[in-house]
Amino acid sequence: MIIHHSHSKKDLIKFIKNNKIKINKYETLNKQSIVAKLEEFLDDNVHINGKYLEKPNQLKSLSVKDKKDLMMKTKKIMSYVKNGCNLDRTFYHNENELNCDAYEISRFCDIPSCRRATNMINETLHKDKRYKLKISDDILKELNDKKKLKSLSIPVLKVNSGSFSVLFE
Repeated sequence: MIIHHSHSKKDLIKFIKNNKIKINKYETLNKQSIVAKLEEFLDDNVHINGKYLEKPNQLKSLSVKDKKDLMMKTKKIMSYVKNGCNLDRTFYHNENELNCDAYEISRFCDIPSCRRATNMINETLHKDKRYKLKISDDILKELNDKKKLKSLSIPVLKVNSGSFSVLFE
């Protein structure tokens, strides 16, 4: 297995910790050493799924210019939805341009703005035409943890039953 160069040392260390891989003193090693040891370990242990390490890191694959263009497309789609899905009040000339932009931003849903815009446009579409959000496993786990934390922090009403006496003095 060959690990793609777009993954940072921090990403690799996180992968090692999450999968409890036994590599001695990996925090002190440089990225090249970690990659070499991790590749060797993954070749020997097939039961650990490291397939996503072969692909480019989705968050790191965007240049500044690409991200700026992506954010502009996101803003255009949000504007389209907020204007009541009226093409006359947007920068789009036809639905095909809109669909191309929506598909492109749905591939980068690790970015919160893209995720929000994709969800907004999915709410306006029929179920068969919705865009699938492409979210990495780490971000998905983080979102689920946030959702669980939010549900646990909701105040709960506790009702006690029985006889009570109130004294006024």
